[in-house]
Amino acid sequence: MNELNLDNVRITKELMRAEGVLAALAVEQLQYGNFEEEWKALSVEKRELALDGLYRGSCTCPRDNSRIICPELRIEVLIGDGEYNLINLLKQIVAHDPTGNMRVKEVFLYEHPFVAHEYRYSPDASDHLKAFVRRAFLWRTFCIVSTLVSIIRVYTNYPFEPYIPVISSARPRDDDRKARKEMSRDGIKRNNLKKTVDNSQCKERKAIAFHACGACLKKTDLEKLKRCGRCQIVLYCSNDCQKKDWPEHKKFCGKQDFDPRLAPAPDAPSEFIGCPPVADGYIRSPALWRQIWYLSNPTRSADIEFLVARRRAMATGDLSAIHQMRVLATWNQMAMGPNSEVTPDQIRRQFEKEYNVYKKATKEEKEEEREFYRRRLASEGRTL
Repeated sequence: MNELNLDNVRITKELMRAEGVLAALAVEQLQYGNFEEEWKALSVEKRELALDGLYRGSCTCPRDNSRIICPELRIEVLIGDGEYNLINLLKQIVAHDPTGNMRVKEVFLYEHPFVAHEYRYSPDASDHLKAFVRRAFLWRTFCIVSTLVSIIRVYTNYPFEPYIPVISSARPRDDDRKARKEMSRDGIKRNNLKKTVDNSQCKERKAIAFHACGACLKKTDLEKLKRCGRCQIVLYCSNDCQKKDWPEHKKFCGKQDFDPRLAPAPDAPSEFIGCPPVADGYIRSPALWRQIWYLSNPTRSADIEFLVARRRAMATGDLSAIHQMRVLATWNQMAMGPNSEVTPDQIRRQFEKEYNVYKKATKEEKEEEREFYRRRLASEGRTL
C-alpha cells in the first residue's frame, strides 16, 4: 500500500508540472492570442491537427493506454462544439490556474460522467481499490493534458519531444515477486494470450525508461540514485535533494492507508533575481505572473531601462513606470522589425490585460463621464 501511495505522489508531481505547461500555453493562446477564433475558423485542417496531436499525446504521456478511459479524446469530440471540445478543455485548465506561470497550486483532474460512473465504488471499498482508482484518474488526466499540449504545439510548429517514462522504484520482496509471476501465468492461461503486448504505440518513444529523483524529478540511471532509508522506495540524486524533500516526503513515507487529501506541495512560483516584494494593497495580476515566469529564465534578455521600469511596476503598479515600460517595449520590438517574435499590438494587449489601462473607452464609460461633466457644470450654474 505504501508503494502505491508513493507512486501516486510521484505521478501527481509530474502531472502538476505538465498542467503548469498546459496552463501557460492555454493562457498564451486564449488570452494573448486569437487561438479560439482561429481554431473555430479551421475546417479540414482542424481534424489533421487533432489527429497529429493525439498521436504525439500518446507518445508523450506516461501511459498511452489510459486513452481508453478518455472519452474527451475522440476526434469528433475535440473538434466539435460540445462541452468537452478542445477550447472548453483548455478553458477549464485556465480557470484552475489563470496565472500561467508554470506552477499550479494543486493538481487538477478532468471529470466526465461516463468515467465517474465506470469507476464508482462504495464508501466501504478497500484502500487499495481507492488508491488504484485515484491512479487511474491521474493517468487519464495526464493523457488529456499531454494531448492538449501536443495539439497546441502542433498548431504552433513546436518540435516533437518524446516523453521518457519513469519506472517504479519499488523493490518487491521475493515472496511478492513470486506471487506476481504466478498471477501473470494464470492470467495468460485463462485468457489464452500468446505473447506479451508492448503498451507503447509510438516508434519515437525512447526504448529505455529511467528512474527519477523524488525531489527534483531529474531522470537518470538507477545506479546514480540513493533510496530513502526508511521506505526503501523513493530515490534521490543527492543528500541535498533528500533533505529538501523530507518535510514533504515524511507525510507519505510508510503510510499504509489511502487519504486523497494528502497531496504533494506545489513548486514555488517563479521569481527572477531582483523581483521586488508586492507593496501592501497591490495584487499581481495573472498577466503579470506570466511575465515574471518569462523573465525568471536567465537566458532571457531585455533592455536595462525596461527592467528598471518593470521592477517599479511589479512592486507598486506605478502608472508612470507602466507607461515607460510600454513605450520601451514597443520601441524595442519595432526596432527589431519583421524578425521580432512579439508585435507592438501584442505588447499593447499585454498591458491592457495586466494593468487594465490603455483600453478604449466603452460606451457606458463615456456616458458616465458625460454625466459627471453635466453635474460639474450644474454645480457652477451652467449647462451643456
